[in-house]
Amino acid sequence: MYYESNEVKRNVKDWAKVFMDARKTASSAERYGLRIEGLVQRYVDQFWKDELAIAQYQDLAMKQGFTGGGGLNEQIKTEISESYKNELYRGIIQDAFRLIAEKDYKNADNEVRKILNKTKKELNKICTIELYDGSIADTNKNSEMADMQVYLDVPDNIVDPELWSSSLDKKGNGKIQFTPLAYLWADQPTELKLYEKGKSKDEEPDTTISFTMTDIVQKVDIGVVGVPLEELIGEYEGFKEIISINLTDDGYQAYLDMEPETVTSKAECDEAVWSLYLEEQESSPLNAVKITITSEDITSGLCSINGIIENNNGPQTMSIDCEYKGGSLDLKGQEEKTIITPIKEADGTIRIKGDKMVFALKDPETGKSLYKIGLSFDLTKVQ
Repeated sequence: MYYESNEVKRNVKDWAKVFMDARKTASSAERYGLRIEGLVQRYVDQFWKDELAIAQYQDLAMKQGFTGGGGLNEQIKTEISESYKNELYRGIIQDAFRLIAEKDYKNADNEVRKILNKTKKELNKICTIELYDGSIADTNKNSEMADMQVYLDVPDNIVDPELWSSSLDKKGNGKIQFTPLAYLWADQPTELKLYEKGKSKDEEPDTTISFTMTDIVQKVDIGVVGVPLEELIGEYEGFKEIISINLTDDGYQAYLDMEPETVTSKAECDEAVWSLYLEEQESSPLNAVKITITSEDITSGLCSINGIIENNNGPQTMSIDCEYKGGSLDLKGQEEKTIITPIKEADGTIRIKGDKMVFALKDPETGKSLYKIGLSFDLTKVQ
């Protein structure tokens, strides 16, 4: 038979190659389908264009009793071609497309593996934050930041925060290393918190430095002096979250004076005040805060925080005297040392935030501190 000859016969791999070559230049799936039909049709019509093969067929047909052209006419040619084409579609062409699908799957799988291996390699590179004190002009001088502990501000779900820290040497140098994968898992922190030697990281940091990780090795100057006070002055808006309310001794005595029969202990009184606050929050959870930082003498560093805190009894004014030095606000008149470090982010936004800070609220008439309120807040300067 003509199509069984070595010169003409196509096996599954041959058909698969023909179809894959056609797919490379097809502009659409529809065009590809038309090319497939054309390629198969030309193949089954190929016999009728081979005059030598037709002559051999006619000779064989006449020996079998056919007359003239071997019994051939255009209708018979078409029927023979269609019959053979259907045979190809039902058999070897289906096998060819299965082979193409297998090759496509294998190629896609290999590409995915290449991408995954490349991604794995990138995500497991070692990133380094190199800490240095750029304020030291004299190389023989030690850094004022020497021996401080530096922590990258990672979220609470990170179980090994100590691995995200570094102790500064005498020159203020240190480094923190991690992989890009770990950095992504830690929500891509952008703040460094600095603590004096021996100070717990659960306390407020002595200094906070904002940075942006732009390369696999990021240099961060820990000798920066912070946001200038003239830039810090202005209005701020944001939100607060009260996390604790406790009476001072003076506050407890005031409760005893007002309701001596209902109060049995300071702990019970604290619990009652906190429960009352929670009930008020459920009915009207107002957490908005507006403050203004002012200073009559910028060069002295002395300034004031004047604010309005919205609560269920209406807006409550507050005023706290501060001293701005070393890039941090030192709040005066507090029972515990309270320091806030403003942050200037990469886009120029100035933020003031605190986490679990304790403030003493004074009675404006007596000047005594009645409450100690623990709160977290996050404020940004109004542009």
